[in-house]
Amino acid sequence: PHAFLIILKVEMYTAHEIEIVRKLRSLFGEDALKYTIVLFTHGDNLERDQKIETFVNQNSELQQLVDDCGVRCHVIDNRYWNNQKRGYRSNRVQIKNLLKTIENMVKANGGGCYTNETIQALEMHNSNIIEKLREEFNGRLTEEQISDEAEERTYTWAQLSQPHCGAMQWLQGLLGCIFPCLRRQDSQEYVPLHPKPKVN
Repeated sequence: PHAFLIILKVEMYTAHEIEIVRKLRSLFGEDALKYTIVLFTHGDNLERDQKIETFVNQNSELQQLVDDCGVRCHVIDNRYWNNQKRGYRSNRVQIKNLLKTIENMVKANGGGCYTNETIQALEMHNSNIIEKLREEFNGRLTEEQISDEAEERTYTWAQLSQPHCGAMQWLQGLLGCIFPCLRRQDSQEYVPLHPKPKVN
């Protein structure tokens, strides 16, 4: 089952964030919002005793986003992560509430997975590339090398041929099954899970 999080910082909801959310909605479709929760970080920026719902209600576009996501929104305080507070400001309570909402959302969606035409097209293209590579290299590449090469070719194809090229970076992050990525331990740079196979 799928559960998507749109993560925003507790601060002014800017035109930049509105545009990112618009691109996500365009790429994945409105149906994806049935699988989505809005999660705010830096909840400690809220005024004392202010709930996240009150913050959201202060901006009509932000309220509309949360409403479109089934009125599912949560907040996590960053400042108090190691210095646990009680009640609403407790990270333990915040995480527990978030996980409960995810569980309820998954149940409400029948435990099903989200799919759309874009994702299905990428998966189909990736499968076709794998078959072509198997035929082309006839046992000279391992299955892992074939999979890695197919992922790279599918990613390149998606960037060049899909109308939402700018949003493909989001797709890379959200679809680890198609474009696995890891963060190197010694840097902040994202690198492919497997290097491109060397074909002789």
